[in-house]
Amino acid sequence: MLLMGWMQLSLIHDNNLPHGYTVLLPYLPYILLIAGLGIAWMFSTAREFNFLLMIAIVYWALEHYFWLMPKGFNRSLFSVGVLLLVPINIGLHYLLKERGILSWHGGLRTLVFPLLLGLLIWACQSHPAALAEFIYYKPAWIHWSFNSHLPFPVLFAIGVTGMALLVHWLHSHRLLVAGNLMALIALTLTFYNIKDWQDSILFLSTASFAILLALLLNSYGLAFLDELTGLPTRRALKLQLMSLGRRYSIVMVDIDHFKKLNDTYGHDVGDQVLRMVAAQLRKVTGGGKAFRYGGEEFTLLFSGKNSHEAASHADKLRELIADTPFTLRGHKRPKQKPEKPLSSKERPSVSVTVSMGVAEKGPDHETPMDVMKSADEFLYQAKHAGRNRVRYPR
Repeated sequence: MLLMGWMQLSLIHDNNLPHGYTVLLPYLPYILLIAGLGIAWMFSTAREFNFLLMIAIVYWALEHYFWLMPKGFNRSLFSVGVLLLVPINIGLHYLLKERGILSWHGGLRTLVFPLLLGLLIWACQSHPAALAEFIYYKPAWIHWSFNSHLPFPVLFAIGVTGMALLVHWLHSHRLLVAGNLMALIALTLTFYNIKDWQDSILFLSTASFAILLALLLNSYGLAFLDELTGLPTRRALKLQLMSLGRRYSIVMVDIDHFKKLNDTYGHDVGDQVLRMVAAQLRKVTGGGKAFRYGGEEFTLLFSGKNSHEAASHADKLRELIADTPFTLRGHKRPKQKPEKPLSSKERPSVSVTVSMGVAEKGPDHETPMDVMKSADEFLYQAKHAGRNRVRYPR
């Protein structure tokens, strides 16, 4: 394939890029695709793995069946056919559930696009007239004309798949969906001016980079963000502790009677309580940062604050959580808001409170772990003193 890049250079006489960039440009998609495929393989994201593999196959197909201009081959018909297959392939992969890359289902899904592309190449060579009639089909009720590179079936497939991805992203806010949507747009632009190989390769590289960036950001979220609460995890806290200055305070936070609440109402309600508490802790003032330490325990980190200052900001959060009513949401709760809201008696609620312990760096606590251990001791004091309070060295 690398040889194809050099062959392309000999066929193009109108180069807009500097010679050094022109020589390196054919290699750019390969670099991005290899990096993306490696990350997708590492995290076993079959959908993105197949999308990147699809882009690699599209690049290979353009090298062999478009830019090299084989004799007796309808290049225009082939290019719009490939563009028709791209959104269809993306849509099929979203309709199917994730089953992993190495599974039997994953193997079959990997073969979908190569088989469709092989069928397209066969049709371009054996039945070009029938294929053209299908791809360039135009319903009688359409009275406007499209660009010759984008006939109605292609635009329809791109539009439906693009809108589905957009709605999915707006609903889920998943980075991978956003990356796939950007890749679809970039692939469409690849074929819009496909005779300009430089622009096409740049757009192909953009499609690969969009998925690669989404994979990197998603992997960061998996490693450093708690899936349930959205707060940074203990791993992120450890990294933050390594960059602290000479003055800081740590607050350990624990939800009161959480085990009893879980045993009484179930783990689903427990998860709702964790999300509610995390949402309130995210409102911390004074430059503090909230982390989920594990279980029902959280950590607040205050850089440049002593224990008294940190305790003041922590106590505001304690009051906010105690004053926030938590309404139980049972399994029979309707998905849509009822026209007539339920009365307070019909909506049972529970009181949620937290206890906090605060400690600061000092002569007796020189390392972050020493400060955290001291904060834990003050947290136990707050628990033994009756809960729903903040304890710190005075």
